[in-house]
Amino acid sequence: MNAFFDDYVHSRTTLKQFVDQYDSALRRKVENEAIANFNSFNTDIRCISCYPLEKQFQSAYTLAKFKEVQEELRGFLYLTTKEMGCEDGRYMFVVVDEVQIGNDLLKRVTFNVEVDQDPLDVKCNCKLFEFRGILCKHALRVLTQMGQHTVPSKYILDRWRKYIKRKYTFVKSSYDTTSIDDARRYDKSKIVSMNCVPMLQRLRAVVLN
Repeated sequence: MNAFFDDYVHSRTTLKQFVDQYDSALRRKVENEAIANFNSFNTDIRCISCYPLEKQFQSAYTLAKFKEVQEELRGFLYLTTKEMGCEDGRYMFVVVDEVQIGNDLLKRVTFNVEVDQDPLDVKCNCKLFEFRGILCKHALRVLTQMGQHTVPSKYILDRWRKYIKRKYTFVKSSYDTTSIDDARRYDKSKIVSMNCVPMLQRLRAVVLN
């Protein structure tokens, strides 16, 4: 929340200034999103591999998120995988990753990847998917090694898809040009009416903390 209002509010911002700056911050966010969406629909980043998985990600993800996935694919160069066995339909792999520390030193780190094939489910103890919402290089390496050409939709989160309209773009704002008459009738004084003040004060406190 705080990052959203960077350069717009500070500890001495009044409630009225906060309302005005909220509008400006939201406008910047929506404009940046519109530019990113345009680029995602009209610009293609070339795949760096022949894996069908990468094609699937290219079709679904925004440019920024697809670049993150490609960084994971580039990491294949430093991985060594070994299948440890299968129990009740669950395959277990050990993946050794050479992680760079400093400029020259590489440290070998071991990760555990588990795969259920029916239905497909993959987990890695690096927890990248849980933290950043994309599959890690360890999981992707194992899936390609197993000949998996696509991943279930649950591994391509809606918030990173190029065709999803972000929820904050539905928030009404004075700069909204979809209805000029409504914009002209927009009156910020109504926002600062008595029944809205407590809510705005709580929101301001959250942003400034």
